[in-house]
Amino acid sequence: MILVMIMTPIFFIVKKIFEVVNLDNLDLPFGMGDTISHLSKAMMFFPIDVWVVVIANIAMWISLQFAWAIIEWIYRKIPGIN
Repeated sequence: MILVMIMTPIFFIVKKIFEVVNLDNLDLPFGMGDTISHLSKAMMFFPIDVWVVVIANIAMWISLQFAWAIIEWIYRKIPGIN
């Protein structure tokens, strides 16, 4: 219940950002317009909250793996610790 109350405004803001983006007037790098077009078609089948959770999950795992790689790099630089 509390989680729904917290996440509802976030989903609303993300949904409004996607609605504001107009692909006709947007000058995007090569291939980016196609990516957004495919994502907008996929959003017809899955609600925005699913996409937010998936993208947040992927970003979290990438960040955690990068942080762990830095930690491993630091402690392997210490002599005598393998």
